[in-house]
Amino acid sequence: MKRSLILLGLLILLLMACNPKSQSSPETNMANPTEANETALQAEINTLMAELTASAEKMSTEALEKYLSDEPWDSFYMGAKEYSKAELLLEVKKAYEPFTKQSLKTTKSTNRVLSPDYVLWKGIMESTATQKDGKTADMKLSETWLWHKTDKGWKVIHYDESW
Repeated sequence: MKRSLILLGLLILLLMACNPKSQSSPETNMANPTEANETALQAEINTLMAELTASAEKMSTEALEKYLSDEPWDSFYMGAKEYSKAELLLEVKKAYEPFTKQSLKTTKSTNRVLSPDYVLWKGIMESTATQKDGKTADMKLSETWLWHKTDKGWKVIHYDESW
């Protein structure tokens, strides 16, 4: 009898351990964000992208420096070449040197919420940059930004720009 009670107790513990916990409410279920949560995350990333665009239009790398991840394993590409954060910042500053100003227009973009902590932004941008001699240069850019929400806020862990 004692042995049967012990086996029954172990069986109950096993069943309880295998029984999925009750679902959390959709508002707090982080593995399955609701449409409202996705919309809020998309709006948040769009705001950050607008900040990056405004900074780039001023020929500044300030916002880029603020949002690029400092982790050494994160990857940043421009023109099919891989850069560290420091290298990318230097390369962008060099790219700005011949110009006095630029305008950027996002012609097509999409956000994909991969999870509450990861959002993928993809877009096509048109750039018109004015050189120091007054001539303008037009360029179409394809950009991909993978955003990760960290304890320090949103950080870009992967960036790829091609033209």
